[in-house]
Amino acid sequence: MRSKNSSRLSLVAVLLMMVATILGACGDNTATPAATTANATTQASATTTSAASTAATTAKAATTQAATTAAATAAVASSGHPGIYREVWYGPDPVTLDPQASQPQGYTTRYMYNNLYVGLTDFDVKANVVPGIAKEWKASADAKVWTFTLDPTAKFASGRQVTAADVVYTYERAVDPKIKNAVALGVVGDIVGASDKFAAKADSISGIKVIDPGTIEFTLLQPTPFFPTKLASTAGFILDKDIVESGAKWWETKSAGAGPFQLTEWQHGQKIALVPNPNWFGKKVKLTRVEYLIVGDQTNRLNQFESGLTDAHWQLLTTEVDRIKKEKGDLSKILTEFPIGMGFTLYIGLNSNGYEPFKDAKVRKAVTMALDTAAINDTPLNGAGYVASGVIPSGLPGYVSGQMKAKYDPTAAKALLAEAGYADGSKMPELTLTQVGSGPDIAGPTQFMQEALKTNLGMNVKIDVTDQQRFGPSLQQGKVAAWATLMMASYPDQYSMLSNFASKSPFNYYGYSNPDVDSLLVKALGTVDNTARYTIYNQIETKLMDDAVIVPVIWGKFYSLVRPYVTGFRVNVLGIMPYTELEVK
Repeated sequence: MRSKNSSRLSLVAVLLMMVATILGACGDNTATPAATTANATTQASATTTSAASTAATTAKAATTQAATTAAATAAVASSGHPGIYREVWYGPDPVTLDPQASQPQGYTTRYMYNNLYVGLTDFDVKANVVPGIAKEWKASADAKVWTFTLDPTAKFASGRQVTAADVVYTYERAVDPKIKNAVALGVVGDIVGASDKFAAKADSISGIKVIDPGTIEFTLLQPTPFFPTKLASTAGFILDKDIVESGAKWWETKSAGAGPFQLTEWQHGQKIALVPNPNWFGKKVKLTRVEYLIVGDQTNRLNQFESGLTDAHWQLLTTEVDRIKKEKGDLSKILTEFPIGMGFTLYIGLNSNGYEPFKDAKVRKAVTMALDTAAINDTPLNGAGYVASGVIPSGLPGYVSGQMKAKYDPTAAKALLAEAGYADGSKMPELTLTQVGSGPDIAGPTQFMQEALKTNLGMNVKIDVTDQQRFGPSLQQGKVAAWATLMMASYPDQYSMLSNFASKSPFNYYGYSNPDVDSLLVKALGTVDNTARYTIYNQIETKLMDDAVIVPVIWGKFYSLVRPYVTGFRVNVLGIMPYTELEVK
């Protein structure tokens, strides 16, 4: 019988059940770029190095623990299927395997993309930006003109060499108005003419210049010292035009990427399998096959691992973690905590266009102060993460510790609401809190919020249960008044998350407009020096918390179970696991 508490999830599991909306420029072999002739490039490298430093500390601790637990379970010397790595697919069948598609993508799809595709640049296991299809790059002194030299050995899975023309095709397709992928603007929108292409005002991106088949130049709207970092994100993955245009659903049977793996099998509702790309130009992979078992019921995923059908299980339910710890059996010896949530923030969005009282920052701050996020983490989320003190999670470079959001204080919250003209919260318009999904795992947090706002402020809150297919469009149209979802950094710079709050950002679902924030974002984008840019980011975050645009709830963590015969299991701060490091003995 299923325990009444079995629905309590780790943060990543919550993300999967919600099929979270990715807010920000979505995305993602270990040498540094050969040509970094401009100071701006040096600064950009320092940005990712800083991110790597934080991630490396976590990775080192995780590696030490993994080594200890592996030694304790050394009796399992062989998998019986060397070279084949198997894990559960966390979610239903993917909607598509096209990285530029506008449909919301699940978490597993995101990290699989990073093994099928590669951009001009790439992220390693420590979230450093490293060469991808481009072997080197350089910037002008003002970081507005960037030149990338392609690796002449880079080939698509089809065997065709990657050229500058493929880069042009990919980036122009990314902002094709027919695809309507606003996320891509966060990656290539810095290039002159990209926004015009997206708005159907131009047929091409004017800021891209092909120097020769192996060299491409980009002119940007403004200095962007971390431009190479952004190009490693999902929307920047370079595509094989011949494959993409071979059929409407090319992604069901073919691979259009130049990554280390390629699709070999897809049994809908059952299994997805990858094999090494024979034309991969990077470090030789150690695996011969990757298999994802599609298991719809999240409570059955641990059973797959315990039955020996999978080699790793790394998005456990919190109750599963509790059971494993209490039983102190063999599983407890290989249980490892990875705080990858350093790049993730679970938050409550407040839309002033969807709820009239939210136009007053005092009302938004009162709501923030009426919600005990520590209690949300402890009770409905069952300790799924670390209580968030602000928008920016601790793993991103430039993070500043300390409480930034308004502290939980029901008495002060009620007084602030009265200052806004609502001495009696029960007389306020009813607030609709949107809940994505109907399971108790999702209902717990929203019901907690509903009760807290009623108890502490007298507000009447109605919970509207919807699904991801309806939620996404409604959010984009500004129709959702309040909701809970996940914001994730898609590249290791705070701009990835903070830019969502710009007045004209396509991801500003809050009806928020602050000229000071807008000007600071522009200033930050053009600031080459990392330390100076981080100071600006801190100023932006402070204003966002003063304005109570969102209520940060938690930064996530997750636990994994990995068999001792699996080595190279590494997850970086962005939640990406490169299979190039994996080995199954």
